[in-house]
Amino acid sequence: MFNPQKFNNQEFIAKLNIFFVATYLLISVLNTPFILKIFFYSISLILLIHIGGLKKSLIRGFNLYYPYLIFTIICIFSFIIFSSSNYIDGDRPKIENIVALLIYFIFLNQSQDHYINIFDLLLKITSLFLIISLPIHVFYYESLFLTASSFLYAFDNIDFSAKNTFGVYLSFLLPFSIYKLSKKFSIYNYLITLLLSVSIYYTFSRTALILSTIAILILILSRKKSLVAASVLLISSILLLLFIFQINFTKYNDLKVESHRQVLNNPEWETENINQSFTLNSSRAEYIFNALEGFTKKPFFGHGLSHFKKDHSYFDKDGRHIRNPVTHNDYAQILYELGIIGIISFLYLFYFNFKNSFKFHCNDKNLLKLYFINIFLLFISLNAINLIDHPLFWIIMALTLPKKNKVIKNN
Repeated sequence: MFNPQKFNNQEFIAKLNIFFVATYLLISVLNTPFILKIFFYSISLILLIHIGGLKKSLIRGFNLYYPYLIFTIICIFSFIIFSSSNYIDGDRPKIENIVALLIYFIFLNQSQDHYINIFDLLLKITSLFLIISLPIHVFYYESLFLTASSFLYAFDNIDFSAKNTFGVYLSFLLPFSIYKLSKKFSIYNYLITLLLSVSIYYTFSRTALILSTIAILILILSRKKSLVAASVLLISSILLLLFIFQINFTKYNDLKVESHRQVLNNPEWETENINQSFTLNSSRAEYIFNALEGFTKKPFFGHGLSHFKKDHSYFDKDGRHIRNPVTHNDYAQILYELGIIGIISFLYLFYFNFKNSFKFHCNDKNLLKLYFINIFLLFISLNAINLIDHPLFWIIMALTLPKKNKVIKNN
């Protein structure tokens, strides 16, 4: 017998769950207090367990999505054998994050059919945040770039490097925004899409800019009229804005230099080539070469989780310690730390998601393309950023991995 009260309660919990998942992902890419991230992680996990059932979800997750469990076990054994004796809080990647996010992944995947609802809410709350954040950065802080500030810390004390992760996050939202614009052209959908594009540019994250360009090109190459039309409209609007503000490659590079000066808090900072990071002479290339060299010394099991940062210290010409970097490339870092066993296990995760996505039907083929674009963008982004212990990686993988024996339906 139909029970309206039970239905309403289930519907309310489902909406509450979507809110907490979306909010958790947003605050995870912003400079927010750790306790706030823990709060949203815990509440959303409790709601996911309530919806999916503890025992049922665990059995289903470990049996059907075993590649994620295998990769996590490899990380755990690597940590125990090589890293546990000299572990410090600043190590990256963090083993506790990987384990916690595997648990979150298992229960979140049971809500995978809420992909549209979660991304729709993400788009709304992120747009609302940007509407507030952009004017504050431009007019109040007079910042030369968009940071990942949540305005809960003093502006001078935030981690400016987080803007790259925030830019990558925005680039994942952009294809969904274009998809919504293709489904229904409205001033609202158009302005939201343009807002995301401007924000991605303003982060001065070249990784985010490249990912966004790739996403738009894929949508155009899909040859679906509605997606092509929405993409062309966005490109035309961007070109018009570039013309109005007279922004070209030279001016972009100049602005990029100014943003570096703000990050380094050094007005005198100069560089001969702001695009040096794309060359083999860059620091990032050096990190990758160091990782590959280390891989040849311990090719099978690697040096141990989080050991790249431990093993590589950089000093200035006066001998003062500057940093212990990560590789800014998850593939290189995994090769160094987990060896061939780890990299094969990790790459198989992407194959697993692609393979399972092909097996399922969707009455909205454009939506199904978004799944592939999200997975592909995530795969590309890991060449320039470290995300294996970040919620962004695990949530995107969970939402783009269809539940087995289930037809994906457009809500």
